[in-house]
Amino acid sequence: MTKSRIFCILSLSFIGGLALSSFYYPKNINLFLIYLFFILILIIILVFWKNKKIVLIGSFIFVFILGTLMVSVKMKEIKNLNQETRNFSGQVVVLKEPEIKEKSQKLIVLTQEKDSERFLINASLYQDYNYGDTLKINCQLKR
Repeated sequence: MTKSRIFCILSLSFIGGLALSSFYYPKNINLFLIYLFFILILIIILVFWKNKKIVLIGSFIFVFILGTLMVSVKMKEIKNLNQETRNFSGQVVVLKEPEIKEKSQKLIVLTQEKDSERFLINASLYQDYNYGDTLKINCQLKR
């Protein structure tokens, strides 16, 4: 079997793992079982290293499980992002000049924390904000 055919089979295996895991998303796949199969396949590959057919089948299953693991982890991250509101308190820096509308002004700000995030603030017209201003805010973030 050529290297390109092996690569194609492994790629299809990975895509198959992604597809199967995404179809069964509401039923969370137990990560312990995935890790257990992951380690078991690695042991089988290492034990039967001389037999190329078993190594290929083991690699196929290994990459398939890697695809399911990837979807499971990413789906959990997406599930955590689905929060309706979140509280924020801290200092922010105005990144752009405010957009002045009829009833409010829009400020794009950046947090001054380790994992800095950008977000949009709708403020009243009567406050004067400029580019580079540091603001101390306490607000509720919405999506």
